Amino acid sequence: MLGGVLRNDLNCLFSQVEEIRKKKALAEQEYRNSMPASSYQQQKLRVCEVCSAYLGIHDNDRRLADHFGGKLHLGFIKIREKLAALLVRIIFTLRVIFNSELQHDFHKTSYSSRTLTSVRRNEEKPDCVRMEAAEAADLAALGA
Repeated sequence: MLGGVLRNDLNCLFSQVEEIRKKKALAEQEYRNSMPASSYQQQKLRVCEVCSAYLGIHDNDRRLADHFGGKLHLGFIKIREKLAALLVRIIFTLRVIFNSELQHDFHKTSYSSRTLTSVRRNEEKPDCVRMEAAEAADLAALGA
């Protein structure tokens, strides 16, 4: 008899627990629906490759045109073009300096042309001097 009473009480408690769980789930769902989604969830964004600004994936053409014609975006393009031009100029200047030093050493020590060739091959050059014209063109293309 005592076992039957306990079972009834346990069944009653389990049914109350289930009802409370259902109420909790409904309250959580209602709470989630009442909260506005944050701005990062409302729109998908991508990063502009030139100026690193956030652009909406679903932005209309007018807004994108305003961005690409904006002062910040155009300023970054000018900065990158100027940087590429300066790098090419530095590389050219370093090559001229390096070549004039080699010629100066050649005349100073009276190397033969064969010896000068072996000196050029074996001498360690700075990284920026070893860049080829194609690499300089690649640097210039980075700004575009």
